[in-house]
This record gives sequence, C-alpha cells and structure tokens, in this order.
Amino acid sequence: APPAAVDATLQSFLETGEHAICLASAIFNAHAQSDTISRDGVQQDHCYSLLASRPRSARHRSASSDLDRAEADKPPHEFQLRNPWGRRGLAQPGVPLRDASDGLFWMTADTIAELFVEGYAVRVSQDPDG
Repeated sequence: APPAAVDATLQSFLETGEHAICLASAIFNAHAQSDTISRDGVQQDHCYSLLASRPRSARHRSASSDLDRAEADKPPHEFQLRNPWGRRGLAQPGVPLRDASDGLFWMTADTIAELFVEGYAVRVSQDPDG
C-alpha cells in the first residue's frame, strides 16, 4: 500500500483506542538467515506491536527547499513500534537480552510501507460482556 494509505489506516486504528495492532516484517533477503536485520533495525520475518503515533518532526515537515518540500509531502505521522523481545535488533552473546530502549522505536509510514508486509488489528473490548 502507498505510505499515505498506511499512515491513514494505522492512524485510524490508533485513534479508536479499541485495537491491538501487530505488524509483520517482510523477508528482506530470501537467501539470508531469519536473523537478517534491515538498515532501520527491523528483523526480517518478525512481528512488532504498534503502540502510538505523533506528528512527524518539524525537521521532516518544513518546506524551505525542494528536498524539504518533498519531505513535507510525505505522510504526516511517525509511529511507535515495539519489538516484543525488548530490544532493538537481535540478541548477542554477552549482551543483556533487554536494552535501554526496551524495544521501543519510532518509524515513519514510508518506512513501515517498505519493511512490513502484513498488519493485524484486533478489536479489544473493555466490556466484560462484550
């Protein structure tokens, strides 16, 4: 899906506050092992929780040059994701399983559209009868 559509869809699910959302990353290199990581720190063939959104930073949204105008035309939100393993990237020998980030990081809809192939949204009811 185009980044603008990804942005609008994810934002609409987050705004309801009624959904748990999981994004499944793509296989970046079919010949690589499953522990391949993208340049953005996303592990291939792995799921991440989508937790929050915020407006893209002012640096990304200014329009003072042609390059800045191209950035300003991009989707308006950044999204907070969490690796359920509690770290950015893979576990390494001798390194604690959790890192200071606790697996939390921010990513634009452009990058999400590039790296993730599936998204799952499940409605979570606060009503015990519902």
